[in-house]
Amino acid sequence: MPRGVSRTGEFLVVLLACVALTACSASRRRDEGDCGDGVLDDGEECDNGDANSDVVPDACRTTCREARCGDGVADGDEHCDDGNANDGDACHTDCTTCLGEMTPLPQVTGELPWGLDIGDMDGDRDLDLVVTNWGSDTIAVYFNDGEATMSEPATYSAGNAPYALALGDLDDDGDLDVAVVNEEDDTVTLHFNTGDGTLEEAVAIAVGDGPRGVAIGDIDGDGDLDLVVSAAWSDEIQVLANDGHGNFTLLAAYATGLEPRGVTLADLDGDRDLDVVVAAWRSDGILVHINEGRGALATGVPYASGFRPWATAAGDVDGDGDVDLAVANGGSPSDEAPGNVTIHLNDGEGGFGEDDPVATPAGTYPLSVALGDLDGDGDLDLAVAASYSDSAIVKINRGNGSFAGEATYPGGRRPRTVRMGDLDGDGDLDLAMTNSASESTGDPSLVVLLSDCL
Repeated sequence: MPRGVSRTGEFLVVLLACVALTACSASRRRDEGDCGDGVLDDGEECDNGDANSDVVPDACRTTCREARCGDGVADGDEHCDDGNANDGDACHTDCTTCLGEMTPLPQVTGELPWGLDIGDMDGDRDLDLVVTNWGSDTIAVYFNDGEATMSEPATYSAGNAPYALALGDLDDDGDLDVAVVNEEDDTVTLHFNTGDGTLEEAVAIAVGDGPRGVAIGDIDGDGDLDLVVSAAWSDEIQVLANDGHGNFTLLAAYATGLEPRGVTLADLDGDRDLDVVVAAWRSDGILVHINEGRGALATGVPYASGFRPWATAAGDVDGDGDVDLAVANGGSPSDEAPGNVTIHLNDGEGGFGEDDPVATPAGTYPLSVALGDLDGDGDLDLAVAASYSDSAIVKINRGNGSFAGEATYPGGRRPRTVRMGDLDGDGDLDLAMTNSASESTGDPSLVVLLSDCL
């Protein structure tokens, strides 16, 4: 017998253990199979004993109750469920809209507004808008008052048929400059910021035939921002190297797919330099050009996407730590081929070919796609400019790179480009979108869609 334990104490310990064991066994026999009995039975994932009451939903019980909207448990195809029974359930897309009301704020701009980007142009810590006007050969800068009320646009001459633009500090002076590709005079024009959002006279640089895409990033790893331009009629991309002061020279040109359009830069293979993704319109796919160091790009690896891809976006959509791709495939304006968005999951080494991309519907004739956390749950959702739906389409990420539901927000006539940013400073992401056919119909040519999700 162990020291310090009397025979009487030993008898009491054994007696209590037997009573507890008998009661526990009896409880399991009596309650076996009951939902909410606090006992983990065969087929139950867990059981916290509240019997799935409407007041305190059994958040960890998945197998012994009927799934329903607003019960506090994410079931089946539900993205998530916060338990408020569809009363403004901001994160539950299969039984309510995900973002609440989004309010269009009509803005007047030039003829045929196409390209769009968002950034703090005047240094006042809110996000302004810059638009290319294809039909009037201009760009327009809209200054934000901090609450998403935009100023009358400041307009500047660009090249002939300005198609797309990108923002970045090209001359390393601490403010955002503008790079614009001009489709019909085969140039990229650089518009340097004086510091308060006023732009200097454009500097034109000759590029390939029919430029339709531009992206800004440090391609050669020397600490300044370079340009990558897609030339649609010469089926190539060009890398323009920055000398650190905003002067650019052609570093290299690379053959890519047929009629390249949108260009995206991202570190796809995890080696800390920027790779290049191109939407090749007549190739019905994308090409991935891996950066081999100092701006030297490998031959593009083609991946099928969908019919007539226009634009791409990059981000970790499945939460595995690498960068995936979303592609807006325009299809045709007819109902026979309305287009879609394809999701291309990264294998962790910059490859996208082992599994076929997952296609998700996104209205008719989607021309632009953006990624961002619209519902505040930590993963990346989709916003799409669906041109022949005359709407912005929002699709919410379930957290694994698949997308639930479809919320449609009328935005104007023939949307062209959509971007995300917190325009009203309230902590959630809003949308801005250009509408290319608005001039002939009287619809707003630029809309801001404010979210009240969070």
